[in-house]
Amino acid sequence: MRVIIVGNCGSGKTWVANKLARIAGSRVIHLDDIYWEPGSFDKERSPEAIDTMIEASKFSGSWIVEGVFGELAERFIERAETLIWLDIDWATCRERLLKRGSESTKHMNRTQSAEGLDDLMEWASHYDKRLDAQSHEGHKRLMNNFHGEKLHLTLEAEVINMIEKARQGYFKQHEEQLLTAKSAKDTNLNCSHEGTKGAKGPRELKEKVEGKRPREPSKGNTEDTDEG
Repeated sequence: MRVIIVGNCGSGKTWVANKLARIAGSRVIHLDDIYWEPGSFDKERSPEAIDTMIEASKFSGSWIVEGVFGELAERFIERAETLIWLDIDWATCRERLLKRGSESTKHMNRTQSAEGLDDLMEWASHYDKRLDAQSHEGHKRLMNNFHGEKLHLTLEAEVINMIEKARQGYFKQHEEQLLTAKSAKDTNLNCSHEGTKGAKGPRELKEKVEGKRPREPSKGNTEDTDEG
């Protein structure tokens, strides 16, 4: 199981990722942990450190990636089977962020200052207006360019329903379908390859059926040759 979850701050990405991870026994990869240095949301990691962490993570078997950083999520796309976009309305996201700030100064074991939370609220409120990879438009581009299974969820009820389907084995069934499709594709490719070995051209095959010796191509007549 390899799933990417994107959405605005407060859309429920971490909650959904943890729920799915417990159901599937998968590892959760928080993009915040890749982007920020440990302990807070104030210091970014170096590009080299980010590259190293992504390369070490995306080939680590079963995982669920979650975060707002579309440019980092995109680095996992080639390995992902499912992309979930939690496109939840700002009023709901705002309420959750305010509740997060009132309950604790920490989020994901990182210190969140009052000033930092205010900045986050201001930044997240422009999710629908920004055009970067961490915006509504950026996540929409990610969704449009993804060729695997896509779930665009806009309501809390849809999210709860998706979690329930996961409990009933939905993602496991989808993974099995992907493996079956891949196996069938590989079989077809092998059969196609075997079928072309020693295959004869249309004129040569026709003359063999009629008991005639296939004609040698005349000099200067490239139409009857197999080259090119």
